[in-house]
Amino acid sequence: MKPKNGIVHIWNFPGEIYLELNIEFLEKIKRRINEKYQNKTNFSRTKNLSLNRVSRLLKGLKQSVKFIFKVTAILGFSLEEVENEVKCVTTRGNQAKPIMNPNLPFDFRTKSGVTIISSILHDGGITSRLNPIY
Repeated sequence: MKPKNGIVHIWNFPGEIYLELNIEFLEKIKRRINEKYQNKTNFSRTKNLSLNRVSRLLKGLKQSVKFIFKVTAILGFSLEEVENEVKCVTTRGNQAKPIMNPNLPFDFRTKSGVTIISSILHDGGITSRLNPIY
């Protein structure tokens, strides 16, 4: 799905973006895994997922957008449910400053949205009609 009108949802993020999810939502994921698969080992084996990555996700450690959506889709969570439970948006390494408690989806049509674009690209602006210029 491509973003339209300057609004970007987490499912539009590239795979290099990593997320941390809220603890309460991770508990829901754990419960659903235990209800359907008895434990994370059976879940990982049945769905051909890395047990290490599933374990890291359930501990609240950052995982890629792609992996999180794969796990949550298997368990029947909607894209919107996941988006509402994001605690942190970051990258794989530790050099980038994470965005804590992001207000998702990102709306790049606003002044704060344009500030993000200009920070990332060192360029950009906004017209008097609140249309972003990249």
